[in-house]
Amino acid sequence: MENQVAENQQQSSRQVPGRPFPPGVSGNPEGRPKKENTFSDICRELLQSKEIDITYTFPKKGQMVTSHMHMQSDKTMNHSLAAVLIKEGMSGNVKAIQEIIDRTDGKPKQTIDLGFDAMKIKTALNLSAENAPEPTEGTDSGDNTIPDQAVQ
Repeated sequence: MENQVAENQQQSSRQVPGRPFPPGVSGNPEGRPKKENTFSDICRELLQSKEIDITYTFPKKGQMVTSHMHMQSDKTMNHSLAAVLIKEGMSGNVKAIQEIIDRTDGKPKQTIDLGFDAMKIKTALNLSAENAPEPTEGTDSGDNTIPDQAVQ
């Protein structure tokens, strides 16, 4: 018993503030608890099902209203949503068409014009030390700015 107390005192003297557990011992041996019933989990579950049957109650104009929703699909609800989206696109809904293309081919790359010629900067950065212009007055040789002569 005395040996165990002495050992614990010795361990506690080696502990660093903010680290209350000795090396190799976890303060949370079971790990972080898993999230249950997050919105995305529920959506995934419903979209993978073939049938949804839900009754819900909500307030409307001071009264409680109960509504029932029943949907059924011979495949999954994911298939149903995709089919509805395709149907909307085929009827001319531009948003649906855009969503289908973005989901199947990916969103197109967007470029931003920053108002300067990137090739001039690339060329200036690739200048070798012997070809680089001398630093202008007020700059030292360790300055990382691009000299005006190189960008023109």
